[in-house]
Amino acid sequence: HKPTNQHTNSKPFYVPTSSGLTMSTPAKRAAPPQPPLKGSFPLDHYGDCKALADEYEACLKRNSNLSGRCRELAKMYLECRMENQLMTKQDITELGFVKERNNDLDVKIVP
Repeated sequence: HKPTNQHTNSKPFYVPTSSGLTMSTPAKRAAPPQPPLKGSFPLDHYGDCKALADEYEACLKRNSNLSGRCRELAKMYLECRMENQLMTKQDITELGFVKERNNDLDVKIVP
């Protein structure tokens, strides 16, 4: 077999190494990354909502990662991001919060 450097086919090719030639196959290209469904979600470079994010993470740790117990903080964090143009402004009910009979916001549980 003759060594080749052609990467266009999927046949093995030989790669020079310090210990001689080794057989290799061309690497498969990964699929291009896909954007989030809701569009871009910019980083909070100036820390506008960092205190709320930290408080939410601490709440999750205290509550065994049960997000329903921290829903008010989640709502406040999302509102902060919207107020600081870190995400598109929209009604909080469109982000998984629903109005309950007592007019408090609750989180919609999706199975």
